[in-house]
Amino acid sequence: MRILFYELRKIWRLPVVLAVAALGTLTYFGFMHPLLFDGMLQSSPVAERYEITRSWAARFGAYMDGSEFQQAKAECKALRQEADAQVAANPYLSAYGITTLDGFNAFLDAGLDPKAHALINDFVVSTRHQRFWVSEMEGLLKNWETVSPYYAEYAKNPALTPAEQARYLDAAGSRLLEGIFCGLDGTLEGYFLWWDLFATLSTALLLAPCGAAEWLNRMPALQWATRTGRRTARYRLAAALLSAVGLFVLEALVFCGIYSASGTWVFWRNPVTSFTFGDVLWFDLTYGEYFLLHLALTLCLMLGTAGMVFTLSDHSSHYISALLKAVIPVTGFAAAGVFSVTGLLTSRNPIYAAARIMGIEAAVCAALSLLGLAAGLLPLFRGQRKELL
Repeated sequence: MRILFYELRKIWRLPVVLAVAALGTLTYFGFMHPLLFDGMLQSSPVAERYEITRSWAARFGAYMDGSEFQQAKAECKALRQEADAQVAANPYLSAYGITTLDGFNAFLDAGLDPKAHALINDFVVSTRHQRFWVSEMEGLLKNWETVSPYYAEYAKNPALTPAEQARYLDAAGSRLLEGIFCGLDGTLEGYFLWWDLFATLSTALLLAPCGAAEWLNRMPALQWATRTGRRTARYRLAAALLSAVGLFVLEALVFCGIYSASGTWVFWRNPVTSFTFGDVLWFDLTYGEYFLLHLALTLCLMLGTAGMVFTLSDHSSHYISALLKAVIPVTGFAAAGVFSVTGLLTSRNPIYAAARIMGIEAAVCAALSLLGLAAGLLPLFRGQRKELL
């Protein structure tokens, strides 16, 4: 254990840790923060849909049954009547013959002349939230009624594989499409995309110097002189993998803690496949399970990167060489992360589109992880082949 402790100390050196922290800060504020706090979630009509689905999840739970649908429909009708009354009471709109919300929306879509824009601009701004709220609620309630028949009909598409047809029919005939979910609009996907890029790069940056440092300090020749010394490679590999796990835990605590501010945790037990999502997952997963799957794929990529970089660094005589050797495999692991989280477990996923095998993106990440871990074992055999001096 003492050897393992000192191997960990050699990896977690302050300059390297500061470099990883700087890279993480740049990645977060450059890409992840704008996506989460300045992106579609704060813009109409996505913001209104988020508020509506969150309120439904808080009141109705994971699913909206028939009686709850009628209740939501009555509330939507009351909101529509209130919005129509506001439009009808506006004298500037009445001058244009506009007395309903639909007429007002059509008027806006047709374009405003400068005089009309000046007259009703305040009304446009003041009613923006309510107009989008009514529109989004009506669209969601319409989806509740039509999405199951749509997927039942879509399952007949001859371009689909038998597995895809069976999945769409299964979803159409189950309660899944009564599930309440926010839709995410690519937020979770984009968030994990940038996190996976940073995860692979940070793992490589943390571990790339470890093997090269051994050669720079002429340690292998001393270690190979004894049986105990030749076994230090296993401690270095264990330290590298533990460091990757530790780095994952630290990143998960930071990034998941920040992501919790999005307010989507109310959907943790709700099915992702729902009348609000716009797509069908190949497997029945709740939002919590879907989120944990993203975390598992990130961990797989980090462990695979750790094993591969450990081996490449062990075969490098200086730091620059170790970093250059790591470029190609790290790029491969990063690309795998990007392709895997894009439309994960849906027909939009590029890996799935090429293979048409359900769940293949997760299998690819697992296979890359095993490949990287297998590569990490090579230095262990290398030391065992050396003759005692």
